[in-house]
Amino acid sequence: MGKRVLFSPVGTTDPARGGYEGPLLHILRYNQPIETIYLYLTKEMKEREESGFLYSKAIQRHADLLGYLQPGIVYMDSNSDDPSNFDAFIVDYQNAMMKIASENPASEILVNISSGTPQMIATACLLISSGYKRQKYIGVQVQNPEKTTGEKMEFMKPEEAIDVAQLYDNIESSSNRCVYPTIQVFQQVQLNEQLKSAIVNYDYNAAMELLSNPLQCFSEEVIRWIKDMNARVKFDRDAIRTFLLKEDTDKLDPYPVVHGIPGKMHDFYLTMAVKKERNELGDYLLRISPLMTELALYHIITNLKYPLGDLITISQDVRRFDRARFTYKHSALLDSLDTAYGGKGSFRSGPVTLDNLLKIMEFLLIKDATVHEDLLSAMSHVRNAESNCRNNVAHQMVHVSEAWIKSETGRSFNDLHGEVQKVMRLVLRTQLKKDWKKTHVVVKDHILALLS
Repeated sequence: MGKRVLFSPVGTTDPARGGYEGPLLHILRYNQPIETIYLYLTKEMKEREESGFLYSKAIQRHADLLGYLQPGIVYMDSNSDDPSNFDAFIVDYQNAMMKIASENPASEILVNISSGTPQMIATACLLISSGYKRQKYIGVQVQNPEKTTGEKMEFMKPEEAIDVAQLYDNIESSSNRCVYPTIQVFQQVQLNEQLKSAIVNYDYNAAMELLSNPLQCFSEEVIRWIKDMNARVKFDRDAIRTFLLKEDTDKLDPYPVVHGIPGKMHDFYLTMAVKKERNELGDYLLRISPLMTELALYHIITNLKYPLGDLITISQDVRRFDRARFTYKHSALLDSLDTAYGGKGSFRSGPVTLDNLLKIMEFLLIKDATVHEDLLSAMSHVRNAESNCRNNVAHQMVHVSEAWIKSETGRSFNDLHGEVQKVMRLVLRTQLKKDWKKTHVVVKDHILALLS
């Protein structure tokens, strides 16, 4: 067995009370070997120790009686005069745990969670459940022999309390009163706060990890919402819309766009909105071109009703323009593209890109002049800003900040995001429902309300 140490406050039930060992001595009886005891003393308990070495003398006699190696004792004094001050114990206990962990990096650390005031016990439980400065602590609770509160047990005079040989725990029929609780209430409180923090920060990876904790007891409704949003921020099209029940969406509609291609584009926009919230601006920039390409295609084919699909082939999910398909019905468009790319024959078969879609939109401008011109302008602004940044983001080691984006484009990041939203609005029009711009915020607030 590796090295083991004990952190133990002491209270009025230590070293003994009512003829039985207090928590400190009882832990020592049943958890040997313990190499060091870190003894935490409030002002009152320190006075009791100094008046006659009450605790240390009891530990020495206990070790001699039971034949175990007497542990070293490290005294830790409280910085508070008020043993009911919860905040004071938080700081004290954090400092104590930091010291113990640094001095015993490979040791098993037992923590007495029976001695001391209720505030001290609660603080110890919180730190155990958080794994503060270590991966794991082991809380030890010592049950009272009469299964009552310690306050109902008779006090013992100091000379009686250290006469450990006369205590009832030495009787052969006595039992081990140590238990090792998982402290699930505290752990669930901690998990709940950690989950809230993950949701506030749109960190659905962290949220999913917390859902996998065997101690979690979040509601099924919370779990469904988190799984749905996790799928959406990852653009997992196979999983999106598979987790939520009708009873969930009756309370809040998380899909402010109809199904099909518009819904797909909004889900992709949602990944960008979350990247913006998380300040992952490089990833945001790399998503602009795919979204603008889909919006341009949709606008040309659906809104302007131009049969662009006749000119496109699809192989392994890659769309390509086929020059041979530009028959006489599309000869004017082909001439326009040739001119834009440098002269007769310049436009060649190749992948569908945002650049050639914008040129097609320029050619089709007369079909929907007012809205189309506004849309073309907004889309061109987004394209220019994105192209100024994309190569640096994709191929160089750069820190993509709002200041950097402004230096590269001459526009603020918020302006750029506003233009993306404008394109979405002009293309999808009435298919967008209320709050489509901030679906991620609305769902986040809904999850936090469920957790409260």
